[in-house]
Amino acid sequence: MSTTEEPLPTSWAQFDALYRRVSAEVGQRLAEVCGLTLPEYAVLALFADQHCTTHRMADLAKQVDVSASTATRLVARLESKGLLRRCPNPDDGRGVLAERTPAGTALLRQAAEVVDSTTSRLVTSEALLPRPDSDLASPLHP
Repeated sequence: MSTTEEPLPTSWAQFDALYRRVSAEVGQRLAEVCGLTLPEYAVLALFADQHCTTHRMADLAKQVDVSASTATRLVARLESKGLLRRCPNPDDGRGVLAERTPAGTALLRQAAEVVDSTTSRLVTSEALLPRPDSDLASPLHP
């Protein structure tokens, strides 16, 4: 049995740091340009499909990976900004749907551009590219 320990792989730590940095900067740009938080954008982005203008609250929660109460609060904030509205579910008298508004559609387009340009800039910047000798440089690193 060897007494020397091999260093732990750092791929996950590097990926986690990259994810946190990109998320933080995207969130900051969304707040500055669009007045949205990253979780609000995540909900609004579910309405990107022009043919899908409504979502059940439970489905929103599942797709954004938050609790039902968190999804309800996010939709309430988006509703207060005029980006979504809540309406009764015609198929389920107890259920509520979130529906995209024209203002929500317009802001979603702008927000998507902010997210895309910020993410692209950060992910392709030399500061974030893995060093040739790092664990991230080799996808097959054991």
